[in-house]
Parts: sequence; C-alpha cells; structure tokens
Amino acid sequence: MRHLPLLLALGVFLGLAMAIWLGRPEAPDASLFSADLALSAELGPLSLPGGSLEVSGRVRTSAGTPAAEAFVVLLRAEDDPSEAEPLYHAYTDAEGRFTLARL
Repeated sequence: MRHLPLLLALGVFLGLAMAIWLGRPEAPDASLFSADLALSAELGPLSLPGGSLEVSGRVRTSAGTPAAEAFVVLLRAEDDPSEAEPLYHAYTDAEGRFTLARL
C-alpha cells in the first residue's frame, strides 16, 4: 500500500508520455521537396510602367528665395497626406527646380 501512490503517478506519467508520443505529426513527404518544384533562378528584370507625362516646377521659400534640396512628392488626390506613400518623388536643385518624369 505504501507504493500505490507512486505507482499510480508513474502510470499517469507513462500514459501522458504515450499519448504525446502517439499524437506526433508525421514527417513531411519527401516528394514535396524535390528539385522538380524549384523555381527558375533566371527572373527577368522588373520594369515599372512609365508614361509620357512630366511635371516640373520651382519651389521657393516664404522669403522668395529658391528652396534647395527640398523633397517634392506626388500623391493621389484621395489619399491622406499624413499616411500616404508618395507615387513619385524628387529633390530640388540649387535653384529650387524639380522634375517628375515618366508619369
């Protein structure tokens, strides 16, 4: 009778261990990893669609001097400017001029 609680605990532990061992998922099928399913390593270069429109202009400061190296972006009209990513962007030159090409 002294060893009954120990044997009962070992039996529960053995039952749990068997349930975990038998419930393991099977190993994946080796045919899923064959060389036949591999993608071709030669992919063509990405080409972005480009149009024939161009937007250019000049950026000036509030004092009227050219704004050099200002960041100019083009956004969609319906997008929130605080959250939208620019469609096109450019920096101004020393005279404040910029050009957004191939729109």
